[in-house]
Amino acid sequence: SALSYDGTKVALCFTYIENNSGNCLLYDINENSPIAYFINVYDKKLFSNKDYLDKFSKLVKSDIKKVENAGANWIHIDVMDGHFVPNITFGAPVMKYFRSYTDKFFDVHLMISDPLFYIRDFAAAGADGITFHVECDSDIDATIDEINKNGKMAGLSVKPKTPAEAVFPYLDKIGMVLIMTVEPGFGGQKFMGDMMPKIEA
Repeated sequence: SALSYDGTKVALCFTYIENNSGNCLLYDINENSPIAYFINVYDKKLFSNKDYLDKFSKLVKSDIKKVENAGANWIHIDVMDGHFVPNITFGAPVMKYFRSYTDKFFDVHLMISDPLFYIRDFAAAGADGITFHVECDSDIDATIDEINKNGKMAGLSVKPKTPAEAVFPYLDKIGMVLIMTVEPGFGGQKFMGDMMPKIEA
């Protein structure tokens, strides 16, 4: 995502790897070069100038405060794995870092192929609700059960081409349904108004 700080436009590029280390690259768009690199962001282990860790912290704190001041009760967190959808955002370690700045409800939307494998990670990182896609590769019942077992609200989401009826067998086990009105994984798409009847289904 692109943000600005003190007139400098920066991009925050996140990845998540299997050994549970969270990588964060703070990238200066104007200079076309990275300006900081962090390992295990939430532990604040820095492999660059400390000033940039402070800058990153201020960006996160400032943006979360704007959301809170606007009256939001929930913060929706989109997680993408580069497989279920083409783009990659961030994983549980970075989300845990966000958690330290707010006690608002974290509504975590997993646009990933194997959500079951990551439920415990996101639950431990501070998710309050975890929504995953009915089109994923994980067993749907097992994934819902894992979310509920971890004391979180389970949710199911459907892509635009998936009928709403796909979630009907699970309604008694989940707390919400997320109807996608754009294709998951891309920003700037036009709202698909023809998805609205799904909500009434």
